[in-house]
Amino acid sequence: PKLNSWWKPGTEARPSFEKISKLHLHRCPLHTMPLYPRLEEMVLHSCTLKLLRQNTMSIPLTDLHIQDCDDLQNLSGVFQHLSSLQRLTIEICKSIDGESKAWEGLKSLSCLTLKQIEHLSSLSFADRVTTLRQLTLENCRPLPSISIGKLTSLEELTLVNCGELTSIRDCIGQVTSLRSLNISGCEKLESLPEAMKDLKSLETLRIS
Repeated sequence: PKLNSWWKPGTEARPSFEKISKLHLHRCPLHTMPLYPRLEEMVLHSCTLKLLRQNTMSIPLTDLHIQDCDDLQNLSGVFQHLSSLQRLTIEICKSIDGESKAWEGLKSLSCLTLKQIEHLSSLSFADRVTTLRQLTLENCRPLPSISIGKLTSLEELTLVNCGELTSIRDCIGQVTSLRSLNISGCEKLESLPEAMKDLKSLETLRIS
């Protein structure tokens, strides 16, 4: 579709959809959106993230799925009004800047999944997402290492087919809440960090 706007140019008031709780957009070049005071789930497939960057109102989203969107190189400012977001999935995207500032605003995030990211050279969180409990990285390249020491609430870490991953940093020992570690298809990972001995809550370890 060629839908560039929800309303005609020159319209000042933003319409409000009081009942909508789910919004799925597929290949829509929209760059603005109405008000959704009850929106809980959003799927953006082949869309622009201007929808989120230009929004200045808090959105009560709990689930956000972003797929095949090309303007993800800089995530700064994308999530700043999504303080209620609990689950975030980003997949089939060319490039992501995974530095800590990218996750600013995600104060309630519990589950983060990154899949089929062609260029993810770094991933760090600082103190941005201390509520994160599940982290999944699948087919993410060329990520050489992963540092999760600041994810003090993390319970489950899954690494699948991260072909360039060579190391997991020793700071993983700080994540004493970790209960499950799954590593599969990470062919260049030659050893596990010595600090894993400090993971007193670890119940499940899968390596293949």
